[in-house]
Amino acid sequence: MAQGITKSELAAVIHDEVAKYVDREFGDGEGFVSDLELASDDLSAIALTLEKRFNVKIERRRYREVSNVDDYADLFAEALGGGEAR
Repeated sequence: MAQGITKSELAAVIHDEVAKYVDREFGDGEGFVSDLELASDDLSAIALTLEKRFNVKIERRRYREVSNVDDYADLFAEALGGGEAR
């Protein structure tokens, strides 16, 4: 994977970012909306922060496929491995 970061390291960074918006412990498989009750503006802010942090651009439609930290880690692993996630 590009930039020498593993998927588990990606998941840890993403988990820490999501934790800024959640007032309890949570697992990486818990749903952002269904379990953690995150608002769409929070999800947008998280996405923008992560894109800046990892210096990648991900098409907005791809975020429809993301429902938890594990999904985000897959999406960003793909983006880091191949440039832009489509």
